[in-house]
Amino acid sequence: MSSDRKKPLSNHLSLVPPQEPSARSDAEASAAGTTPAGQEQTPAPEFRAHETDSTKALATRDDSAPGNALALTDLPEHTREVMKKGSKSFSLAALLFDKESREGAQYLYAWCRTCDDEIDNETDPAKQIEKLNLLREKTARAFADQPVNDPAFQAFRELCRKYKIEEAHPQELLEGMRMDVEGSRIRNDEDLIL
Repeated sequence: MSSDRKKPLSNHLSLVPPQEPSARSDAEASAAGTTPAGQEQTPAPEFRAHETDSTKALATRDDSAPGNALALTDLPEHTREVMKKGSKSFSLAALLFDKESREGAQYLYAWCRTCDDEIDNETDPAKQIEKLNLLREKTARAFADQPVNDPAFQAFRELCRKYKIEEAHPQELLEGMRMDVEGSRIRNDEDLIL
């Protein structure tokens, strides 16, 4: 990879110092799957699938009907729950960010989790490609301000608006999923660049 393609991470991330453990609220501890000081902690469950409400019946949703859409004010709570159910470690790590950054991370996680689950929960490669095409379409609809009734795609739309994320970036991630489904092999650094 040429050095002119490399960009320092500092151009992309801003870190917020972690809060002292005693400063964590009950709500934040609950989001991380931990408990406030002095309360008994429930043991983590055994491995479970990552299926969420957002990933159920993705292909059957009619985005022109209001059925599954959430109010914008409900998206933070919904995406927090998706992250909490999907990854305790991501949920816990998100507590290191300020509220605005944490919400953005939750919105991004919900979209990624939905896309990943939709592909991973299907074993037939032909059906995986069909689902990928649908995910590409739903992502394009979100960018085009067309109706999307999937809360993960609603949240992703808001995230992309706020942070001016170009559509090419999530579409490249979906292209990477297609390459994975098709069994593409990475032979060198240049193959990593879509």
